[in-house]
Amino acid sequence: MYIATLRYTATNAYASLQELALMSVVDRRKTKEGNQYHLLVNPKDNPECFASAA
Repeated sequence: MYIATLRYTATNAYASLQELALMSVVDRRKTKEGNQYHLLVNPKDNPECFASAA
């Protein structure tokens, strides 16, 4: 869904998710099925990550 919503290629999506993992915005876990990404930030504790779009 992430790829389809942003109209990204799989390579673009992977690069973006890796960058977010390096910034500690998401956590990456390796599973048998592949990588799983989990959001580490939330609007209450990290409001700067959820600023309204102009």
